[in-house]
Amino acid sequence: MKPLDVPVNAMESILAVHLGDAYLRAAYLDRINQPTAMEDAGELQKFATPSVVTLDSSGALLGYPALMAATLNSPSPLVWRYSRSDLCAGRVSLTDAKGQGLTATAFTAFAVRRMVRESTAWAAARPHVVLVVPDDLKPLARLDLVGLAADAAELPVTLVGETQALMAGMPCEPSDRPWLVMSFDDDALQLRLIRHGTAATDILAEQAVVAHGLNALRTRWLDRWNQEAAPLLSGAALFEHAHVAEFDRIWQDIWQCLDTDPRLNPSMPTWAVVRKSTVLPLVLTRAAARVELDSFLHGVDAQVQTLLGRAAHGAQQLAGVIVVAPKGISRIVQAQLCQHLGLPADSILCEANSIYAQGAALGYRNHPQPGYAAMAQAPSTLGAMGVAKDDTGLTFKPLIPAGTPLPAAASFSIMANRDLQRRLLIKLACQAEGATAQLRHQAEFGPLQGLGMLKVKISVQWQADGRISVAAVDGENEQALPLIAASDMTPGGPVLGVADIVRWD
Repeated sequence: MKPLDVPVNAMESILAVHLGDAYLRAAYLDRINQPTAMEDAGELQKFATPSVVTLDSSGALLGYPALMAATLNSPSPLVWRYSRSDLCAGRVSLTDAKGQGLTATAFTAFAVRRMVRESTAWAAARPHVVLVVPDDLKPLARLDLVGLAADAAELPVTLVGETQALMAGMPCEPSDRPWLVMSFDDDALQLRLIRHGTAATDILAEQAVVAHGLNALRTRWLDRWNQEAAPLLSGAALFEHAHVAEFDRIWQDIWQCLDTDPRLNPSMPTWAVVRKSTVLPLVLTRAAARVELDSFLHGVDAQVQTLLGRAAHGAQQLAGVIVVAPKGISRIVQAQLCQHLGLPADSILCEANSIYAQGAALGYRNHPQPGYAAMAQAPSTLGAMGVAKDDTGLTFKPLIPAGTPLPAAASFSIMANRDLQRRLLIKLACQAEGATAQLRHQAEFGPLQGLGMLKVKISVQWQADGRISVAAVDGENEQALPLIAASDMTPGGPVLGVADIVRWD
């Protein structure tokens, strides 16, 4: 399936999606609206969709419906959570009933497809998709991601790095003096010292502090409530983990209150949780939440000073500070920076975590750019895996050497014994210099007609967008053999492809 060819100048709307870790946040922009955060489709008035998918025989659910299905359904469906670290490392998150690996790349493609489908509620035309990705995502991983997401959404997809998206959305002018960016993301506090120039944005220094990520705060509050409930309800945990549906709703209720201007003095909600037929009222006062946040944020300014010292920049040399966090956190951090670093309050800009998606939409509108869709050279050697002549193991036959300009093609022939097999399985692997070959792609052809030995010509193409395709030709009649299935591979087996994503949706 190929993405539709939609000219950029005909686009009337843009959909930008940022998968942080625990949540994906999206924004849209059209000819009338400024970049606007999208509400969660399953939970109105929420602007963050939980990064959770449940899979069962009826299909797939995303976000709050997925959390509810995982909580209520019996037997429980397969719960698939996005992980930023899995995306960057290329790991398999889970395996489905068919043995296919569920990866963060496929999760992203499914989420983008679902949000494109839901965009009909606000867009007159199908939007152009801009996907915000971690800055350290490797080129080949970016190509895999954009290819699968574009195929799933049936639309062109542009990738934008997080720093680029952030700076495009911030109301700050280019300067020779560096900006300090403090982003309280789900997985960690990301500290970046950035020089934002007119031509480019350079990262001078960066540091990730997991202990100050929002997931760490979720865990603190979860553990505290579980400890308080233990004497009241022996043998039962109040919440099994921080990503169950009940706790996720409570989490967003807390921030909806804490983010409100404190001068309005809104009252904190209370929640009733039923465990073993016992109703436990949960109460979190504003004062208790403030104490918890103060404790959680203690020492953040020391982390900032460490980063500035490592980069040999003083706080007074900064053009300003950008704090990306819920407003309840931003107020505390702003006061800390003013007190401990001597920074004026008007030099500290505060934005919500949706700024990544909003900035990506705004940046693309101002400077349209093609997707991350070209790789100049093969990053590693591509070869075929086959049985060694002594039948004792597998051997690696190089086809396209590393450094070969892409696109590139290669071919080889194999002999198939039709008396023993009716299908032909081709396995391709990538091998970096000095490393062992790793499975990358496999294609299955058949059925093979006739009897006896058959010579089959195999053609391999490695495209500049990172995709690999395989074709097989019958040596007797010169006809192409039918392709039964093709899938990308990891050492653990095949990974989820676009055909499964489309079927679920």
